[in-house]
Amino acid sequence: MKTLARFLIRHASGRDATRIAGIQVRSCQAACQGLVPETKLRELDASRRALEWKDMLGTPCQQTVLVAMRGDRMAGFCTLSQSQDPDASSATAEISSFFVDPLAWGRGAGHELAEEVMDQAKRRGYSRITQWVIGANDRAKRFCESLGFAPDGSEKTEEISGCPVQELRYSKAL
Repeated sequence: MKTLARFLIRHASGRDATRIAGIQVRSCQAACQGLVPETKLRELDASRRALEWKDMLGTPCQQTVLVAMRGDRMAGFCTLSQSQDPDASSATAEISSFFVDPLAWGRGAGHELAEEVMDQAKRRGYSRITQWVIGANDRAKRFCESLGFAPDGSEKTEEISGCPVQELRYSKAL
């Protein structure tokens, strides 16, 4: 647990599943406007995702889930694990999920989460960290670049609500 400038950054528990799912859905809906049809974004189901998060948070796994709290309000969350990319070394960590509630965008929660997740990766002996970003999401790309990440040339296509989106891998030495 770490208290930074304005947010308490702590490890998530099963009790956080509903709030994590809500942030994931709201953030995805806001960030993917114009990239994914509106009807598909409205179909995102926070209650289904909450069950998935509750299962994951209740099971020992290789992922660390951190949340940013201000008082009793959750502002965002991120996950840290060893990279599963086929070209990654065992010294490469990955931020596999990173979502901030749109109501908290621009208020520091994302930066504080990112700083803590990078600190944790360093303490675990990783020398590099990566994050996949939707190529058309200029806000997310600027955010990664503000933290010292840069595109490393790797791309892939993922699906959001059944719609293909191009993702770029951002990387940073720790």
